[in-house]
Amino acid sequence: MIFNPYNMFKKGYIIKGSKECLAQNGYDLRVDDIFEATTDLDSVLTINDKELKNNAYVIVKPNYDKDKNLYYFLKRNTPYIVTTIESVYIPKNAVGIIFSRSTFNRNGIIVRGTLFDSGFKGQPSLAIYPFLNVKIAKETRIAQIIFVEAKAYKLYNGKYQENEK
Repeated sequence: MIFNPYNMFKKGYIIKGSKECLAQNGYDLRVDDIFEATTDLDSVLTINDKELKNNAYVIVKPNYDKDKNLYYFLKRNTPYIVTTIESVYIPKNAVGIIFSRSTFNRNGIIVRGTLFDSGFKGQPSLAIYPFLNVKIAKETRIAQIIFVEAKAYKLYNGKYQENEK
């Protein structure tokens, strides 16, 4: 079962969210920062997959267009990581699954999300692979998260968990 996105928004599972981003079955996540994979991304994943280099990505600095809107220029055939404006909290009875918005697919840009486990709290990140040079405005709706009912074995408490404040 997919949970009603309005109810998830109202209950505070979408942090820094906007009602304008509510969709029929999910919530549209917006671009915050973008990081480019550098050429020194020669990491090897170990059995516990925690060995990625911390300096493998550099932030892409946004520019202003003629209307003074911020945008990112992405080079074709270059991998990027996108962080979202929103943070999410995945309750113990759900998982979050992120999908690309179809507009990106139709324009030759692959956006990859992942599964976010029960108990995850933090800012989702996505991989993006443009097959052509592209400008993406800051705050563009890039992907959609849906909350799906789940019966977790245990709650997420890993490396990417935001700490309670």
